[in-house]
Amino acid sequence: MSRLSVGFIRASLLYLLFGIALGLTMALPGGYSWLATNLMGQPDIAHAHANLLGFMVMMVMGVAYHIFPRFSGNPVKRPWMAWANFWLTQVGTAGLVTGFLVRGLLPWLVPTAAFVQFTGLTLFVVIMWQVVKPLNRLMV
Repeated sequence: MSRLSVGFIRASLLYLLFGIALGLTMALPGGYSWLATNLMGQPDIAHAHANLLGFMVMMVMGVAYHIFPRFSGNPVKRPWMAWANFWLTQVGTAGLVTGFLVRGLLPWLVPTAAFVQFTGLTLFVVIMWQVVKPLNRLMV
């Protein structure tokens, strides 16, 4: 497996642990209100972003970078773009999760992280669009 795929998959597993730990904290008596009051944030939205964007999307991207080039026969043409996708997505996701946790303290973090996340995900779409294009030979 490439370092890129491994990076995405390991990051996804870390987000899973964090998202589950955050969910457990919210499930404890007074946990949600403590997080919401002391951090002035939205822990439920942070929990959702950690699990859905952090775990699910990172896992999908890690597996996609491993499988799609092999199945389609089209390699990733610009590896630097794939690494830019990795880092922008990591920074954007971490920023969103953190931003929702401390939204009242750092109100600028969520929109900034959302833009970084959007840029990273757009790169993924551009890269995969090129990877999954059909080959020149006839395939049925």
